[in-house]
Amino acid sequence: MTSCQSSVVFDEVVELGETGWHMDHKAVFQVDVIDTSRVLDVGMTFRHTDDYPYSNLWLFVDMQSENGLSIKDTLEFFLSETNGRWLGNKKGDGYEVSALYKHAVKMSHPGSYRFEISQGMRRDVLPHITSVEFWIQNSN
Repeated sequence: MTSCQSSVVFDEVVELGETGWHMDHKAVFQVDVIDTSRVLDVGMTFRHTDDYPYSNLWLFVDMQSENGLSIKDTLEFFLSETNGRWLGNKKGDGYEVSALYKHAVKMSHPGSYRFEISQGMRRDVLPHITSVEFWIQNSN
C-alpha cells in the first residue's frame, strides 16, 4: 500500500495482445493489504478498439485471501450507450472505460489478496479488448 498522500493504493494493467481475450486467460492481480482501516474503492478499466463487436462485457471476478476468504462475482460492464456511442475516453486508436467494482469497502484482514478476472462473453476468444486494469484507491 502507498502513503496517505496518494489516493492510489494499487494499480496494475494486464495487456491482452492482438489476438484478443481468451476465455481461459485470467487477468490476475496480487494485492498486499497492510492497513485494514482504510475505506477503499475498487475498480477496473478496460481498453478496447473501435471494432469491439458488443456494447457490453460480462466478467467473472474471483477474489481469494490468504485467510481462506473467497468471493465470486459475475458482472456486466457497459462499453457503449444504446445508440452505439462508445462510453469512456478516446485514447489513440481505441477507448478506455472505467467502472467501480466495489465502493467504500474495507479489507477484512491484512495479507495477500488475489483477484482473478476473466471474460464471460460465451466466446472462446473475445476480440478487440486490449487490456484490463485493476485499481484500488482511497474512497472519498
